[in-house]
Amino acid sequence: MIKKIWQSALYRKALHLICRGGVWFVDIPRTSSSSIRVSLQLQLGKAYGKSDLLESAHNLKYQAIPSHLSARNMRQRLGEKCWQKLYTFSMVRNPWDRMWSMFSYRRTCGELPPSMSFEHYLMLFFEEPTHHNLSPYSYHGHYYQCADYLLDIDGKIMVDFVARYEHRHQDLQKIAAATGLKDLSRLHLNRLGDSSPYRQHYNHTTREMVTRWAEKDIRLFNYRF
Repeated sequence: MIKKIWQSALYRKALHLICRGGVWFVDIPRTSSSSIRVSLQLQLGKAYGKSDLLESAHNLKYQAIPSHLSARNMRQRLGEKCWQKLYTFSMVRNPWDRMWSMFSYRRTCGELPPSMSFEHYLMLFFEEPTHHNLSPYSYHGHYYQCADYLLDIDGKIMVDFVARYEHRHQDLQKIAAATGLKDLSRLHLNRLGDSSPYRQHYNHTTREMVTRWAEKDIRLFNYRF
């Protein structure tokens, strides 16, 4: 009971500090999101940090704001008045590149068998996890496209600026200039997984599987394989 009261107090304090900080980052998985949150934590405080990082030097003992909340979810938590005062931003990534990165990262971290092929992984991805006990997906965020994190119910982008992973350094410099923060493009965390060009890991079948799934991202952000 005491722990729950303590956690609730930290959560409310974090929301207050975010409103005062004037910035919120909608962190989409596999878009350098953890590194950006660490940079925000170092500059704006623990309300922006995480507790599940592999690099223990940056881990928080308790994470007040969950990772990978959609813009709609975070706006509900903060309230419309606070949300409108914030400079909000996010980062998107080519869906074929992002899918390969997700697979490679999870295999490197030991979440997937080292022998699992990318094609097998994608086959499991498109099955309902509750219907297949071998599915590597249990976290709902794995199924979300970047657009799912950013659009309101009317299909409009909810953040002030959408950076692109493909020109991450330049876009994060723009965000730093707009917010008065230091350069956010510095990587505080090690890159994990196979960083070789994603195209070489696809065949026609796997390319089309991701094309069908990522229809919203392809249309909204004009991505091409």
